Amino acid sequence: MNRLNWGLSGTESLHPKTPLHPQEACGPITDALDGTMALVDSSGNVQTQYTYEPFGRVSTNGPANSNSQKYTNREDDGTGQYYYRSRYYSPALQRFTGEDRIGLAGGINLYAYVDGDPVDFTDSFGESKDCGCGGSVVELWFRVSDVRAAQDWWNGFHNEQIQKGNWAAATGGDILNKLLTMSELAEVQSDGEVLGSDASTFRKVTAGLDLIRIGATWYFLLTGDEIVPKDPKTCRIAPLGNRTWTTNWARTKKWEKIGINQLPHYHRRIPHPSGKGTAWGGSIDWHRPWEKGF
Repeated sequence: MNRLNWGLSGTESLHPKTPLHPQEACGPITDALDGTMALVDSSGNVQTQYTYEPFGRVSTNGPANSNSQKYTNREDDGTGQYYYRSRYYSPALQRFTGEDRIGLAGGINLYAYVDGDPVDFTDSFGESKDCGCGGSVVELWFRVSDVRAAQDWWNGFHNEQIQKGNWAAATGGDILNKLLTMSELAEVQSDGEVLGSDASTFRKVTAGLDLIRIGATWYFLLTGDEIVPKDPKTCRIAPLGNRTWTTNWARTKKWEKIGINQLPHYHRRIPHPSGKGTAWGGSIDWHRPWEKGF
């Protein structure tokens, strides 16, 4: 592992934007597996060096500091174990300390780390080995296919970029993590696993109902149909606009298509201050906030 990564981009810059500690103006130099090999100060002088055995046992040379990201860019929890998102890894034992959550489907050894080949592979999330090149197809697929691990990864990425002073990247990671949360894809994955397991009938029915709820939510959001929070006579929301043709039977007594509104809007009835009837301009039929009448 003789390839060095200077900072985040692999360029020649040795000037970190944000110190790891107010008194420690240090930035990382990383190796081919993205592990921290050294910390340099704002002048580019090496302050602390890290040397790793193949399975991650580390030797430190230099002053103490607050840096926790070491072997394969994972956090040392202070007890000698590294946090790999779904479970912890012990370089002393050369294995994970928690079982693989997919059980024997991941192999007969429930605690194995990268099938015994830590020089060529890493395991970013504690669930599947990936190439240590930092951008492999295997790693990308894993981030996409396991939503919960992807959320953990983007959350860790967000925190790492804040620590390193890369605010644009940190913001992007936070946005992607929030989008995954809003999509409820992690819940879909969990519900699907319950349905395919030996769980009780009650749990399977609950998971099935949850999938129906999430599917209905996606349908309304993607088709533009209006969501009714409580009372359709009081409030209706179309977060992506109306994307389906409607009829005008109430006004013309004819089944005819009257149009489509692609803009996000909501409907809200505003009662009259007296408590009787509807206020002027407060009809439930109006599109807000554009106040575009039918």
